[in-house]
Amino acid sequence: MKRKKKKNNLSRDDVFDDLLAQRGAAHFTEPLDEVRKDRKDALRVRTFVAEQESIGDVRLTEEEYWLALEYRVCRELRGMDTKAVRSLWCDGFIPGEWAVLEPRPRITGSVWMGRGRNGQACWEFELSLGRSFPSREDIPWKSLLPADEDTGWLDVDLDQGQLRIRPIRPVG
Repeated sequence: MKRKKKKNNLSRDDVFDDLLAQRGAAHFTEPLDEVRKDRKDALRVRTFVAEQESIGDVRLTEEEYWLALEYRVCRELRGMDTKAVRSLWCDGFIPGEWAVLEPRPRITGSVWMGRGRNGQACWEFELSLGRSFPSREDIPWKSLLPADEDTGWLDVDLDQGQLRIRPIRPVG
């Protein structure tokens, strides 16, 4: 699916607030204090990523990457052409298989996807790495995170319940 050209001016806080409103505090398995803590952690990650973009050389950790990707996917979904896709939101990635030395290097696993207020489902995802890496620790996470102005990096298969993520910039 292609993303609309319209500029999406939603902040990550807007996305979080929308998700909280859609699910309500009762849908979180953690107490609301934990949700607030998670929001503070997300703010820390967002601040860290913004700093990275300005200073350039500091690395994003794997944990920070998956949280940042979750928010980035939410923003990308909201800008898609198809209404059914725009109603989706991402609630977290669970990496499973690491094929970093394969001819087609990738990470696959599960991703929790919600649709409007209709709850969540466990989908599959594939993150193409663009090139091989000696180990998981050598992956330059920051270079895998799509910039806000990038489009065309996310494929959504509603029928199969799959996300495919392909970085469009060279991977460090």
